Amino acid sequence: MKIVKFLGVLLGALFCLVVYLWMRPPSVVIYSYEDLVGVSCATLRQRHEEVITSHHDAAMDYFHRKGEFPEGLGLPSEEQLPFALVMQRYVQDEELSGFDLTQPSGSAAEELHARFDAEMSSVCATRPEMLAWDAGHEAARRLGLR
Repeated sequence: MKIVKFLGVLLGALFCLVVYLWMRPPSVVIYSYEDLVGVSCATLRQRHEEVITSHHDAAMDYFHRKGEFPEGLGLPSEEQLPFALVMQRYVQDEELSGFDLTQPSGSAAEELHARFDAEMSSVCATRPEMLAWDAGHEAARRLGLR
């Protein structure tokens, strides 16, 4: 009789654990700029992928539980992307000429921003061991912004 009660309690606890794991919202990885200070391009890329993957996984989990995708389809906002965080902070801290992030879409500043993003990405792709901040310096130098 004690074994039957023990098995009943054990099965009840397992059932509760399964329900908890099923209902629990997935964790979404978010980094602050402070988390990214001093990282290499390779580490920045890895953290960038972590953020995107965690948002995607959260959207898939939502779909499996609710039968529909959440608004935004699990895509993180630009402010949550590690690469964008480092790049924007670099532009602000170094006061690069020609950048005005307050201008509306389609402006010359936005085009320069896209070119800087592409150049910094290129530097990081060719030199993953380089510090991300140094990649910003190199990208600015190549574009004649420094």
